[in-house]
Amino acid sequence: MDLIGLEKYDWLGRKGKKSVSEWRVLNDYFRFGGVIQAFILISVNFLTGFFMINALWIPPLSIPTLTRMYIWFLLGNIVFKEGYSTLLRRDNPDTHYDYIEPTNRWPTYGILVLEIAISVKYERNAGNIQPEPMGPIVFYGWLITFIVLVYYYIHLRWIRKTDKEFEAKFITGHKRSPKKTNGKKNN
Repeated sequence: MDLIGLEKYDWLGRKGKKSVSEWRVLNDYFRFGGVIQAFILISVNFLTGFFMINALWIPPLSIPTLTRMYIWFLLGNIVFKEGYSTLLRRDNPDTHYDYIEPTNRWPTYGILVLEIAISVKYERNAGNIQPEPMGPIVFYGWLITFIVLVYYYIHLRWIRKTDKEFEAKFITGHKRSPKKTNGKKNN
């Protein structure tokens, strides 16, 4: 990556850590939630792409399908860069509490919700997909995974209180520089 000048993204917070238990994703609720959110967005994007071309009877190698893929590629790059910048700002004591406007994330969520709505609306008698009930192994596998992820997030957020650990490690003793507005310092 250094050869062509691309930035390396460390979503899991592995850089400089010696063991898996030290990774930031396992010790910070905000990063853990961000990584889970990224997995959900990618999964929903792939599923809606498949379900929409099936429900609307669009050939896989057609102009609308390829245009959707290009738009999602460009939008995905912007949104993932924005999300990663949010994580990096949170790791910095000077910008930890600064609000970041999610200018590209909200339209992305809206597009995903719209694609889900189209997929659900035109699901019946759509063509290739036959309505089969979900097997118990698949259902309970997803249910257990969901419960474990929600429990671990709650554990990091409210039981272990990882914000307090962050403040004790980085913020305490660190004097925040005053913000400048219109060339004047405000305290």
